[in-house]
Formats: sequence, C-alpha cells, structure tokens
Amino acid sequence: DAPEVVSGAALWRDAELQELLDGWQSLGVFFSGVMLLAEDKESCTKYCMETDAWTVSERLVGRTELVLKTTVDGWLNLRLTAAGFEWEHLGSYRHTRLKVVSSSNKCVA
Repeated sequence: DAPEVVSGAALWRDAELQELLDGWQSLGVFFSGVMLLAEDKESCTKYCMETDAWTVSERLVGRTELVLKTTVDGWLNLRLTAAGFEWEHLGSYRHTRLKVVSSSNKCVA
C-alpha cells in the first residue's frame, strides 16, 4: 500500500497548534533551531570516475520527527504518523529515542 499524501495546508489546520503559533508570534517568540530526528539514516557513497566526483545518497529509515527550538518557550515537536499529524509543545526534545540526523541553528521568524 502506498502511503497517504497529506498536504501542508491540511497539517496547519490544527486549531490548537495555530493558537500556540499565533500566541508565540504576538509575544515575539521565534524559532532558533531545527532538528530532524529519525530511527536511522542509511548513507551510500559512490565515486564517478567520469566526473571525478563523489556523491552521497541518504535515506531516512523508520519514524521521523521535526523538532523546532523556540527562543524562550521550549520545543515544538511535529510528526506525521499512520494515525495522522501530531504535535507536542515540550520542555526538552530528549524524550524520544530517535537520532538527530540533521540540524540547523538558523533563526526562523
């Protein structure tokens, strides 16, 4: 069975999440970092003699979560599961057993 495609607009229709985000916006809270968590990440490195270049292909395995760090109010954890879109406002992202597979500390307003 192919996974169900969920549009981005459908994800942001959650009234409680929108209320949280609107409250943060009115208080001037923004995101100061983001992490992508997954059960595992597989990497495959290949060398092409014709172009004299290495390429790396990566694939996330298992469950994934996107965790956004706010400037003053903890973490916003977003995930898409078989049951649908889920989110949590957390004091720490360390509640999960997933691995950090990518991260950025660029601010997002």
